[in-house]
Amino acid sequence: MRHRFSLIAFFLLLWGAPELRPQTPGEFVLVARRTGAVEVLDALTLQTVGHFHFDLNVEKLSANADGNALYVDAYGSGPCCRHFALNPSTLILTQVPAPPDASGSRDSFGNPQVSPNGRWRFELKSFRGPALRTVDLSTGARMDLAPAALPLTEETCRGNWYAQGAWSGDQFYFYVSCPNHPGFLWTVSPGAHELGAGIPVTPFALDSACRSPLPVVKTLLAGAGKLFLYESFGSESDRTSDCPAALPGGAWILDPATGQVSGPIAPGIHFNRLAPDGTGSRLYGVDPGDAAWGGPVRLVTLDTQTYHVVESRTFTPGVLQISVGTLRGLHSGDVRMTPPVGQ
Repeated sequence: MRHRFSLIAFFLLLWGAPELRPQTPGEFVLVARRTGAVEVLDALTLQTVGHFHFDLNVEKLSANADGNALYVDAYGSGPCCRHFALNPSTLILTQVPAPPDASGSRDSFGNPQVSPNGRWRFELKSFRGPALRTVDLSTGARMDLAPAALPLTEETCRGNWYAQGAWSGDQFYFYVSCPNHPGFLWTVSPGAHELGAGIPVTPFALDSACRSPLPVVKTLLAGAGKLFLYESFGSESDRTSDCPAALPGGAWILDPATGQVSGPIAPGIHFNRLAPDGTGSRLYGVDPGDAAWGGPVRLVTLDTQTYHVVESRTFTPGVLQISVGTLRGLHSGDVRMTPPVGQ
């Protein structure tokens, strides 16, 4: 059952009277820290146009397609996570049930991703039995698809398969890799009954001087009509402690038909996260500065024609998460929300 918290149920401390922007949805970059501080940035200039502060630890946030809800996964002193939807116009925060299999446990299906037309939800399973679950939201029919045989021995990956996926148009790209192998890619059409043979991905970010020759954490991104692979720096398995300063950064463009990679683009930036805008003209990246996020953290905007940095902004040390989306009726003031005790 949903629990609704109105403005009365939440104590809102506002520094100055927040201005309500027009109801025309605009695209913003949402920047969050786990401390609960959220900044809303203009997508073109990266300048702050609004603040929210939750007295919770923010783990994830995103805006829905209509721009009338900001989804927040957060937690207090207990385990992660509670799920909220914030109306940016009214500042009404609604606690919502967890989405199906939202935990994303490596032993179960999780990380649900809905198709652009809203009809299909695809869920992923990692670890020793990587698989893809497809759900037809119009009928409720579901199907589990698993690779017929991953052409690697158990000794090669030791069961540490990591599954990722991304929608691009009406196709879903299913990517399975492990720490010491670049992985395999499947192009999946909605309604498919089997995966077929996976396309081997060409190794990338190789460095013979590294203790781990391949990226340990490899991330798939769909944006601007292309697929990208990049090594996620700033993670627990960041290779910079074992590799020379010349360790390549950037992102590689992946050809889904052949598995070949080209690039890298922006090789001087060691991304922790890349996110596309809605028009296909920009990519936004977070450079943590170092493995511990202890130095200045940089947010950059890349033009998708040249892959040059067209905007850049530096933040104080700390973990930053980003999401790109539209919001309606954004309050431009600094709004603090403290849930009542026991909620």
